[in-house]
Amino acid sequence: MTPGTGPADGARTLTVSLPPRLQAVARWVLPGAPVADIGTDHGRLPVYLVQQGQVPRAVASDRLPGPLAAARRTVAAAGVADRVDLRLADGLAALQPGEVATVVVAGMGGLLMLKILAGRPEALRGVRRLVLQPNTDVEEVRRWLHAHGWRLVAEELAEDGGRFYVVLVAEPAGAPGQARPGATGPEASGPEPSDSEASGPGAAGGTAEAFTEADWVLGPCLRRQGGPLFRRYVERERDRVRRALAGVRQARRPDAELEAALARRLQILEAELARLAGEPGPEEGEQEP
Repeated sequence: MTPGTGPADGARTLTVSLPPRLQAVARWVLPGAPVADIGTDHGRLPVYLVQQGQVPRAVASDRLPGPLAAARRTVAAAGVADRVDLRLADGLAALQPGEVATVVVAGMGGLLMLKILAGRPEALRGVRRLVLQPNTDVEEVRRWLHAHGWRLVAEELAEDGGRFYVVLVAEPAGAPGQARPGATGPEASGPEPSDSEASGPGAAGGTAEAFTEADWVLGPCLRRQGGPLFRRYVERERDRVRRALAGVRQARRPDAELEAALARRLQILEAELARLAGEPGPEEGEQEP
């Protein structure tokens, strides 16, 4: 083993496993092509991807020395320093155009994520897929993607530690097909949707003009998939919005604009639950092809 590329002699090589929220991210990384994990933190995702042979190499970047040092320890313990390139950089400054096929941004608020994506758009030239997992402001991320030339091709929900996480998978608007996890090369996208499929609410690959307000709030692909996990997610959101609305109404100086926005969101969530009550939906965790 080349010095500096793996654990010391006699030490066991670390085999990385991922929590459910990161497993959901990993499933959508394009196989057989380089990936970048922006804001890598502990570095477990890129290490996992190269250990599994899903990607030949990875860029793992963070803007803070502390998290990058933690990632360096993970990379060294796993013996993959020759395949994971660690970079101290702010956002997309870590990348050169055309360097990777998939860019992952996960584990941060949606507005910070959008600041990163908008900060150096030229770095996204040649990128075939964005895999995003915003902790907040998911609706704003969906709208930004549409406004900036990205097509939402898939979404996945994960439940981890009592919290729900949403994965958004986007590809350049001109790219054909519907995303499928685990596919390689031409199979990474499904057949081009028919006109009826592409125009229906929630159809991956459909036009955003066809999306309803509920699609933006809850996700067009997630709504189409349905299932028990999605129902629990909507119920959790409904309960959260109810509490927020009650708090606004009880405030000494109520905010009429915020109250109206929360009331509208609650209406959307309750209507979605009514819709789901009449639909069996696919089994929990099932992804449509």
